[in-house]
Amino acid sequence: MCSSDLEKAGQGKGALDTLAALRRDVPAAERDPRVELLEARAAESTGDFRREDLAAQRAAQKARALGAVELVGDALLFESFAALTLGDRPRAAARATAAWELFGRIDNPFKVGRALRRRGAVAWKAGQLTIARDLVLQSVALFEKLGAGSDLASTYNTLGGIESDLNHREAAMQYYRKALPLYQQAADPFGLATVHLNLGQQLHHAHRYAEAEAEIRGSLALSRQIGNRRTEAINLESLGSLALDTGDLARAVDTEQQGIAVATEIHDVTTMAQTRGQLARALGHQGKVAAAEAAFKESIAALQTLGESWRVANQEIDLAALYLDVGRAADALQLATRAL
Repeated sequence: MCSSDLEKAGQGKGALDTLAALRRDVPAAERDPRVELLEARAAESTGDFRREDLAAQRAAQKARALGAVELVGDALLFESFAALTLGDRPRAAARATAAWELFGRIDNPFKVGRALRRRGAVAWKAGQLTIARDLVLQSVALFEKLGAGSDLASTYNTLGGIESDLNHREAAMQYYRKALPLYQQAADPFGLATVHLNLGQQLHHAHRYAEAEAEIRGSLALSRQIGNRRTEAINLESLGSLALDTGDLARAVDTEQQGIAVATEIHDVTTMAQTRGQLARALGHQGKVAAAEAAFKESIAALQTLGESWRVANQEIDLAALYLDVGRAADALQLATRAL
């Protein structure tokens, strides 16, 4: 079975089952790095990032042994994504840079664009927002020149997230709207789930709550249908935040706890930390000050470990607000100053 046949077999559990059969029936498959790469892709789609990480490392080792330079670069990109999600920011950055340099040497513009996007995503999660934006804009320019619709959709989607975190809400919405028809043309359910989630988050920021909930719930249903646990977890975090802002505190707490449970199961450390921060906000509004403070501190500690300094600052501002509400002005001032 060739790699295109495997891809047609689908991502996720079905692809993993196909790979298991291939390894069983075709002894040569065990030496082929492309099999490991397909396992990494399938594991990523189901949210098994530890499996993706190990498969990517095996793929790189086998590709190097064969002198298959381009496959080494592909493996490095998968490893970078897994490392980023699992919280190993330095390794994620190193692998993305190594892939970018490698693809540049073999003059593969499509892969150079993907590596630029990955480097931008790593910088984004590290809070280096302007650096991230510059890297992803280079990727956009390259894919627009190449006319690479599927890659362009993913790059617009990433750029929208960076613009959103820079508080450029209208720019973010424009990039998501550019990505949507490209994902539809490619019939990419994973991309569609992500972009509908992102559109819902922007509508939430614009206080268009009913439209936001419709987008996010649609994304949640699609994420569950295709087994995309990571997007499922982020959808739950977003629905909890929406419930909080519309005054349904009990639903907010319950939904954030569901999101934490999914993120914990798949070892998505960033989503765990961010969702715990949203849970803390909801608990604070319920008047459960001690529980809210503990949740904020857990979130801040995790984000500090990840090096996400600007997200740490946002959580410290929220905790400072909680301290103000209960008369702890000195503690609030200390936190707010540090955040600034």
